[in-house]
Amino acid sequence: MSNSSEMSVKHSCSQESSCECHHQLPDVQHEQIVLEEGDEELMEELIGFLPPQIKALPEEQQKIHLYRLLKRFKEQEKAEEEMKQAEQKRKAFIKQNYVPLHPSIYTVSSSFFTPSFLELVSYVKQNKSLPSDSNLITTVSQGERLYSFQMFSTEFCTKFLEEADYFQKWSQQSELLIQRPNSMNNYGVILNEFGWEETLQQMINEYLSPLTSILFSDLGGSSLDSHHSFLVEYEIGKDEKLDFHVDDSEVTLNVCLGKKFTGGELFFKGIRCELHQHTPSAEKENMSFAHVVGMGLLHVGRHRHGATPISSGHRTNLIIWCRSQSFRDQLMKTDPNICPSWCSFDKLS
Repeated sequence: MSNSSEMSVKHSCSQESSCECHHQLPDVQHEQIVLEEGDEELMEELIGFLPPQIKALPEEQQKIHLYRLLKRFKEQEKAEEEMKQAEQKRKAFIKQNYVPLHPSIYTVSSSFFTPSFLELVSYVKQNKSLPSDSNLITTVSQGERLYSFQMFSTEFCTKFLEEADYFQKWSQQSELLIQRPNSMNNYGVILNEFGWEETLQQMINEYLSPLTSILFSDLGGSSLDSHHSFLVEYEIGKDEKLDFHVDDSEVTLNVCLGKKFTGGELFFKGIRCELHQHTPSAEKENMSFAHVVGMGLLHVGRHRHGATPISSGHRTNLIIWCRSQSFRDQLMKTDPNICPSWCSFDKLS
């Protein structure tokens, strides 16, 4: 069973008001169980998701509840597979028919970046440490592991925004449904949809990994092998703020691309593991960050954050959720009841 499936099942079984697992259902003893090949093994794996009150029932009634849980799990897997096929079909259509406005920006070039960022990356590659020059990189907070640097040139930011606007207009003209970044953002676009997956992975490998290997070595920073990248947009009357959350990433890069705006600062409230995600923050953990066009901010994916409402104008940000499969595999082998060293909660006392 995949990790994502396990997480989904845990989520679906955590809602007492809606989940069958938490109640003795009527007539369970009369329900017929029809198993397909491999179902018994799956049911064995699902036993761990049954709450104590169900495990206390007679074995036959437990089997009924397991069977119903299995059916929901398989329905979910089917829906996810259908969604995956639709995504592949959509991406194939885009690849075949979309002609970029600025083809040159789909190939990583040093011209994307500011001279100070190129100097920063060069220094880190040569010395395996951060420079003391605060003009190259600013430690927003050492304890909270927030780092900022002027990253993209004005020209690149402008072309990137023009490309994204052009793609969204083309999608509307082609009657193609635009996939929004996530459940919290109603505006913006997933960059992998129109050809950015390899480009941004190359950018991570060549320009970000030298930094993350030093700054986030304990969080998979030296083994970032995939990403989910997207643009988010904020404007009065549309998405105006971002709710408090954590990212599905080991490390996140957030870069403001423009345009003109006021307000909408990021706020942070402590790095937390799953065990302590909903604990209150300490005063020293509470901090904010004002966006500047072209400036990048690196932070831990599990750093709880959000954005205050935008006051005026229009702001677009590039978000790259950098992921490490080897780190996630290792995390799956650890005791979920033990707080990891990177969580700030135990450091508060």
